[in-house]
Amino acid sequence: IRSGQVVVYLDRETGKVETMSTKLLSVAKDQGQPDILPSWQLHAWKMAQLIAVSTDRFLKLPSTSDVHDWQIMDDFAKSAHGRPLRSELLSALARGDVFSKFKKILRRRGMLDTWHSYRLRALHEMAVEWLKENDIAFLDAPNPARRR
Repeated sequence: IRSGQVVVYLDRETGKVETMSTKLLSVAKDQGQPDILPSWQLHAWKMAQLIAVSTDRFLKLPSTSDVHDWQIMDDFAKSAHGRPLRSELLSALARGDVFSKFKKILRRRGMLDTWHSYRLRALHEMAVEWLKENDIAFLDAPNPARRR
């Protein structure tokens, strides 16, 4: 997942994941030269140049903004057993400071582990769907939340 000033790419040839500064990548795409780079950044510069010219080889991974936590929380709330819990969770989602209120309710009811397992399953399903959409072979490992 990428956020802020970095972007993460999957190298389709090697299977490696490369984390890249958006600034360095921008310079590489403009075919410019960066200011003097420290030795620890030379690999990143070479990768930025490669990513800039090898658009089919590198695939940008989804960002944190691509993961819609609110939607996952809404789905969880709607699937909650018992009308009082479902109503309380849906009410928390309709007001400000949604994330902390939602977790506070689950903590008070001793259901944080249930929520974390649900969220992990949802993220696993998103990852599998993303891999399929991008024709990337993968081992269909069991969903990690099901092992708990």
